[in-house]
Amino acid sequence: MFSSKKELLPLHLVFIAVTAIIFIVKAKLEESDVNVGLLIGGNVILYAVTLISILMYSKKIDPKRPGAAVSGVYGGFMLKFAVLGIAAFLYMFTAKTINKNGLIGCAVLYLVYHILGTYLSLQLNKKKEV
Repeated sequence: MFSSKKELLPLHLVFIAVTAIIFIVKAKLEESDVNVGLLIGGNVILYAVTLISILMYSKKIDPKRPGAAVSGVYGGFMLKFAVLGIAAFLYMFTAKTINKNGLIGCAVLYLVYHILGTYLSLQLNKKKEV
């Protein structure tokens, strides 16, 4: 488990920064036919599932049981897959028109959060091994 809240600070800062950027450039995004509500919702969902998957992984790390860490990574992947799949289907079935630019923006945000989550998990793994 994380020994201090500082270890998750990069995740919180990315969430705050992305949210702020979306609000700052809201007019430009709307001119480019990007659904700002979709981006905000995607950002919140991605932040939440990344945080939960990192916490799931951190509970599984045990130098005596290397396989447990793999199950933590797999569990985090399955959580992300399920939550993001459900969110995508709900959006597709409830939206009057599907905003492709907004979905591309969410895909970019997914990459950002995936890279950050992987980085934080690796940092945690290094700390546990020492």
